[in-house]
Amino acid sequence: MPTSRKKALILIAILVGTFLVGGGLWYERSSRIPGEINLSDVTDRLAVPEEVDSVHPRTEVVPDRDRRRLLDGSFYTIDRMQGISENCKDISYSSFENDSGKTPREAQIRFC
Repeated sequence: MPTSRKKALILIAILVGTFLVGGGLWYERSSRIPGEINLSDVTDRLAVPEEVDSVHPRTEVVPDRDRRRLLDGSFYTIDRMQGISENCKDISYSSFENDSGKTPREAQIRFC
């Protein structure tokens, strides 16, 4: 075997060995389970701000005579918000308020 061929094979073997060792070290570091986790640090970052202005239906005081007739009439069940006319959507959205008493934006109101 000529000497230049031996040198090339030795160089290739060194490169492959270096690649395998480097890949093994990288894999070992990336799959390592972290040691201790300080839960107080994690909970501080995940804490919900105290000043959450939640959205809820607006309530009204209704006399008993009107309360008994509140749900009289015909109702339709819809499957999508697209099935509601704009006038009805506006009425629905206006029936919600924040804890601060303000009317919330439409994006804050979630329907299921």
